[in-house]
Amino acid sequence: RNTGRHDNEWQWQLNRMPWFPAMAGAFVKTGNREYITAFVRQLRSWALACKLPPNHSGNGPDSVWRGITCGLRLYAFWPPAYVAFIKEPEFTDDDILTYCYLVLIQSRHLKRFNNIGNILTMEMRGLFAFGAMFPEFKEAEAARRYAVDTLYKSVKGMFLADGFLNELTTGYHRLVVGNVYGFAGLAGECGDGEFCSAGECGHDDTNECNTHHSVQQVAGQIVTGLQQDPDRSYRCNQ
Repeated sequence: RNTGRHDNEWQWQLNRMPWFPAMAGAFVKTGNREYITAFVRQLRSWALACKLPPNHSGNGPDSVWRGITCGLRLYAFWPPAYVAFIKEPEFTDDDILTYCYLVLIQSRHLKRFNNIGNILTMEMRGLFAFGAMFPEFKEAEAARRYAVDTLYKSVKGMFLADGFLNELTTGYHRLVVGNVYGFAGLAGECGDGEFCSAGECGHDDTNECNTHHSVQQVAGQIVTGLQQDPDRSYRCNQ
């Protein structure tokens, strides 16, 4: 319905492609190849229509390049479709290269422009997901390291003494906690040594192992305020 009002969320939400995981799941369940062709058609169209803005963060009205949007595309909405369709003939080599190019330039965009607060956790989770999913890229390791360093330095100051998010919203509190644990979980699934402890690395010098293992410590610190009442963040959202 046309209300005569301009709503930026139409542009922002639609360009996350939140239906891609559903299309992937539907294909896996039904074998209906129309889901593949629809995904390919939309990916090609988006690549042609949505060029990366030069020297601009994209964090504004009518933009499809907001940091939060790039992060969500990289870790939540695009990967399930890529994994489901990668071996199917409709998803051609040219399409695979297009996909890889799009995730690469999004990762570079996230390294160049950062936000703060809960949005930063989505941006860095997306950047890390890129580096974990495409380790063959020359920039993959640097992307993972940058994401871990940035998340750790920022997340330490996001929580109050009682363990609750300083944005004082139960929804964002739950979101940030989930992003940190999702971040560490992805690293664990990939066997990423950047999250290990100094002892696990076999090094006596924490700096030699690097400080990236500290994200695990942060994940524990985040829920300090929830230890006595582990259902607190869940109930607050009801």
